[in-house]
Amino acid sequence: LQLKLAASERLNGRIREIEDDEDPSRVLENLGRVYIKFAEEYPRLYRFLFEAPLAGLPLSPEDTPVLYHTYFVARGALERMAAAGEARLDPATGAMMGWTMLHGFCSLLLSGTLQPAEGMEAEQLKSIFMLMDAHGPMHSHGAHSAPNRTQ
Repeated sequence: LQLKLAASERLNGRIREIEDDEDPSRVLENLGRVYIKFAEEYPRLYRFLFEAPLAGLPLSPEDTPVLYHTYFVARGALERMAAAGEARLDPATGAMMGWTMLHGFCSLLLSGTLQPAEGMEAEQLKSIFMLMDAHGPMHSHGAHSAPNRTQ
């Protein structure tokens, strides 16, 4: 558990640099970028942090905010959006959905499983993923098309 907490703090330190932005949509966008970059820079640490079993480990009340910092930052941004009437989902539901999609994207990207699906490079796939925002795919981005695969 101590190793997971230390690994979490490496990621959390990066997230703390962006979490206080006044614009909650920008917090969510930057959170995604920071999370993906961390996964790419430290793939083994990322896998250990999020894929090594946690079930059954005794968590103290101090451990939960460290291990789930990404989720809580996303939920906080969505709570601010909800207070402003800008969120369609309950913040906890939206944060859980977003975190699981972000994790799934990172895991597929790291494994190399995602790239062959459409013959796209990692940078193209990241651009497509980042079209997702707190309102859903392409909500505030207009009618974007997928990046050209031949570039």
